[in-house]
Amino acid sequence: MGAESPQKELLMKESTYNTNVQSTPNWIPNNVKDIDLYYIEPESGKTQVRQGGTDSTHVEQLTHSIVTFGQKVPVTVENSGTRHDGTTIYTIVDGNHRYATILKLRKNNPKDARWFNIKVIVRSFKNDFERLAYQSDANAHETPAKLSSISDAVVTLKDIILNGIDGAPPAVSKLAGSSQMNFSNPNKYKKELNAASKLLFPGMSARQRAKVIRDIQGRQLPGKFGRHTAGSVREDFLLWAKECLDGGEFLNGDFIHTVKNFNYIDWQLVARLFSARAEGGPSSSEDGNENVAIIYYNEVSNKTNSDLDDHRRKMVELLNRRNNSWFLKSVRGNSKKKVAIVDRIFIAPQKRESTCAETGFFEVPKNSKGEFSCTLIMTNGWDTTEDMVVDVANAAK
Repeated sequence: MGAESPQKELLMKESTYNTNVQSTPNWIPNNVKDIDLYYIEPESGKTQVRQGGTDSTHVEQLTHSIVTFGQKVPVTVENSGTRHDGTTIYTIVDGNHRYATILKLRKNNPKDARWFNIKVIVRSFKNDFERLAYQSDANAHETPAKLSSISDAVVTLKDIILNGIDGAPPAVSKLAGSSQMNFSNPNKYKKELNAASKLLFPGMSARQRAKVIRDIQGRQLPGKFGRHTAGSVREDFLLWAKECLDGGEFLNGDFIHTVKNFNYIDWQLVARLFSARAEGGPSSSEDGNENVAIIYYNEVSNKTNSDLDDHRRKMVELLNRRNNSWFLKSVRGNSKKKVAIVDRIFIAPQKRESTCAETGFFEVPKNSKGEFSCTLIMTNGWDTTEDMVVDVANAAK
């Protein structure tokens, strides 16, 4: 068997099994064994490449089929040694759900001879990668196997990155210990992950593999950018403001709003800003009724520092335009007091590289026109936790 794909004639997907039986005389007696169910060791690290191991729901679904039609497709096992009594130890390579189903039937029906033995194909593998390739192909697209999911692939790929895998071709083996590339060169790393994924998950579509890689780069591995959710960034901001921002203890949580990307400003953030202002009355720092917007970038996979800087400026520019809209000017009427829907903007820390690391939240200062300044947004990092009380306007100069 080659290093990059299992032998199709010995791969126990249902379609391959049926083709073998129908096209090759005596294929079953020459390849399929009936062995005592208890000769198979319980599930080990090599028996499942799935995120959650054995799925009890899938076992229940298989039970009816196996009771009605019998075991149609053998499980794949490998010889793992010999017990003290001379019996062979088998471990499952593929078909763990079929094994779990028949084991359950035997325990529930200890006198029913149908569940004493299990049909198996005995295989040997030259290395861990050959075994993994077999499992991956066997779990692709067909019953009775439970189909591999995006999460299964993420778990497998992450394990290879952290621990390596014996016998893999160069495109896969080079991933061992490669997580630093997610910092140094995420775009190149994306291409390398994709090349490896084509070998590891041949049954997946290009779109599915892309989702796996996005999850790996954006969530599973340390990257050059921190990632936030609306809940986490809000919680972090409130803790930071209470300790490090002058007057932060007086901020009203009802007037703190988060937004993750430019395209969410108009259809999500502006509505919340307007609603808070309508309910809370005029802006006032004394009673905490200042509308505070906390901006961050959610789509940071394969982005550069310049991409993040440009996106931040774009968000601030749009908020300035909304503050200066004709609608708000008409609301002001003859009043000299400026009416705005957003009073303060803070940028959540996301850069992690040592040359531009960001710690704490950065408040976007206003220029002489009273607009939020796009030119005073710091691009070379900041630490707004050092002096406890922060004068961000001066820090930006």
